[in-house]
Amino acid sequence: MTSTAIARPHHIELHRITSYDKWEELRRKVSLESIVDLPIDEIRGRIEELYAYVDSNRERFDVKTEPISDDILGDHFKPHFTHLDELVFERILTPRDAVRVAELVYIYDCVLPHLAEDVIAPKDNPELKVTVLIIPDELYDWMVKLDCLWFKLLFRRVLDRNLLRHLEERKMEFINIALELKVFLPIPPKDVHEADVEKLWFRRHRVDWKLVHDYVYRKVSGLLHEQAGIHI
Repeated sequence: MTSTAIARPHHIELHRITSYDKWEELRRKVSLESIVDLPIDEIRGRIEELYAYVDSNRERFDVKTEPISDDILGDHFKPHFTHLDELVFERILTPRDAVRVAELVYIYDCVLPHLAEDVIAPKDNPELKVTVLIIPDELYDWMVKLDCLWFKLLFRRVLDRNLLRHLEERKMEFINIALELKVFLPIPPKDVHEADVEKLWFRRHRVDWKLVHDYVYRKVSGLLHEQAGIHI
């Protein structure tokens, strides 16, 4: 999915830079691989520690705030839904679980165009950069947990069913908060296909990412209309 972050912290002990050993340690500590099994508060703490370190060594770092992507379809929908098709084909996910995950990923990705990310890099070692998604505090818990669900699927090849259930139970709350913050807008597909993606996967067909996009767009649109009275 993407990196995670919270707003820059205050009142945290600062450390002056003497080498990049500390920076590399912090980079490892905030990687998805390192945080995937941690409680949210500890993840926040690790991000805060990284920002405190950068703040105390401002002359050594470049920090640029940039838009997430100019191409959400190509940079996010395409790889995410292509990976889901592969997970079904490899029998890591059942068709039913795949459409459940696809819906959550779509909801997450529809927030991304409205957010920004910090790109933090040592001035003399730019290859040691860290990219940090800037998430509104009200949305932080849900989005970080979805990042963790996705990492476990993609790299550990396992579905965390408890986490999936937790995210599904809170998806409408997440959407409503994102709408209030004006950072959620469903992204329509370029073409309408009206394919039953779950049925195609059940029949062992390979499913193009554009079909998945169309399927979850229709599903989320219907959900908004039914539960929130929102027309899109």
